[in-house]
Amino acid sequence: MDGRASLAQVDAREVLRRRLPVVDLRSPAEHAEDSIPGSRNIPLFDDVERALVGTLWKQESQAKAFEEAARIVRARIRGLVAEVEALGGA
Repeated sequence: MDGRASLAQVDAREVLRRRLPVVDLRSPAEHAEDSIPGSRNIPLFDDVERALVGTLWKQESQAKAFEEAARIVRARIRGLVAEVEALGGA
C-alpha cells in the first residue's frame, strides 16, 4: 500500500436508491441552473469567486487561477468539512 486513500467506484443509481447524501461543490448559480434532485450545495466557491478564478484562468494563467482557488479553499476547508459531516455522510 502506498499510503494514498482509495475511493470506491459508486453507481449513481445506487446512491439515489439508498438516499445517500449527494453534495454538489459547484457554485450556487451552477447548482441552481442544473442539479441532481435533492442534492445539497456546499460550494467550494461562491459565484463571485468562481468568476474571479475563471477570469484569472483566461486572462492570466492556469497557475494563477489554481493559486487563487487554493487560497480560497484553504481559508474555508474546515467549514466545508463540517458541513459535509453534518449531513451524516462522514
